[in-house]
Amino acid sequence: MTCAKEPIEQERLTTTQVAVKKLNIMYLSLLREVAQRDVKEAVVRFGVEQSVAERIASLDVEQVISQADCSILQFKMRAPIAMRQAFKQDVDEMRRVAAIASMISDLKPIS
Repeated sequence: MTCAKEPIEQERLTTTQVAVKKLNIMYLSLLREVAQRDVKEAVVRFGVEQSVAERIASLDVEQVISQADCSILQFKMRAPIAMRQAFKQDVDEMRRVAAIASMISDLKPIS
């Protein structure tokens, strides 16, 4: 989980880059917090390798922010199995979109 580019200058950030940076900070901060409590839980919940969880757990806040200062997402969103299967089905595009939208509206927050 490294940023291939140099840190982005704050005054030149687009709206999308700001949103990506905020998402990266939130994701990495949460990963760090969970990994500091329990590395195995972080591996399962975030789908990262143990070495990545351990490395993120050892970062301080400034390092997390520096790691997040990138124009690409530092994580891959994982969809529920039913949603992934809907993409694979051979149905017309509108029915597929409707099915996925229905599944999204039915998602429950993780508690």
